[in-house]
Amino acid sequence: MSGTLAHAWQNLGHEVRVVTTTPGSNSVEGVLVIRNPNFRTLWRETRWSDLCFHNNISLKWAWSPLVARRPWVVTHQTWMAKANGTVGWQERAKKLVIALGRSVAISEAVAAHISGPSSVIPNAYDEAVFFGKTAGPPRDLDLVFVGRFVSDKGGDLLLRALGRLAERNVRPRLTMIGDGPERVRWYQLAAELGLGDQVRWTGALQGADLAQEMRRHTVMVVPSRWAEPFGIVALEGAACGCLVLGSSAGGLKEAIGPGGATFTNGDETELVESISRSLKGEVRCDSKLVELHLRAHRAEAVAGRYLELFKEVMR
Repeated sequence: MSGTLAHAWQNLGHEVRVVTTTPGSNSVEGVLVIRNPNFRTLWRETRWSDLCFHNNISLKWAWSPLVARRPWVVTHQTWMAKANGTVGWQERAKKLVIALGRSVAISEAVAAHISGPSSVIPNAYDEAVFFGKTAGPPRDLDLVFVGRFVSDKGGDLLLRALGRLAERNVRPRLTMIGDGPERVRWYQLAAELGLGDQVRWTGALQGADLAQEMRRHTVMVVPSRWAEPFGIVALEGAACGCLVLGSSAGGLKEAIGPGGATFTNGDETELVESISRSLKGEVRCDSKLVELHLRAHRAEAVAGRYLELFKEVMR
């Protein structure tokens, strides 16, 4: 999202500089990137700016817009809690500090979680890469999973659901796109369930290669166990013409919108029934509503909403 917004704002005529600790080059498609700044560099760039934007709050860097008296906007991309749901001193400190700036939440679910007022501006997807079928391979496959191979993403839940469908003699083809620490365990689980002929493993894909693979499928399944704060992958799947089935807690259902259906997080039985109904054509979407939903999540539209907020903050 940082890259998407930076390029969109620059395309709309604004000068953008990205300051980050992430390693890499000092220019990304025409956007200046300052990496691992020292105290002086961070101060210089803050003083240069008309407004500071934090895509997730950094306590380490929060001082610079406050001391430089620059308008400060913070977007909250996830829950303000540790992975296990507990709240430590860092999270408490963040909640105090964000009161000094303007908060943006990526979903209504995240907004409800944040203490204090916030605006809701959802994340965007890249419509230049993720779009419906125009040419290429036919839409000849059934289900697709896209994500990190970690337990929170629920890939094993999806494999078990396929095993239960096989007991009914229903055998949809599944493509698993991604990689991660659960890869070997999920391979073994698929073999144990007798799904070897049904499951394809592509490894991690990005950009046009990912979009082309998505366009071969009719249904995307996002079976996350944890409550996703949002879910750009759902937008990408819907843009590629997939019906999206995803878990209901958190902000994922907001990303899915009219583009599919939801089931209770971690509920294998509900997931089985959702897949079964979708394969029978019983889950349908209004294409006009899906298009309106996607239009509101395109990069220029989302960047424009931020710019309107920035103007308000800078008054």
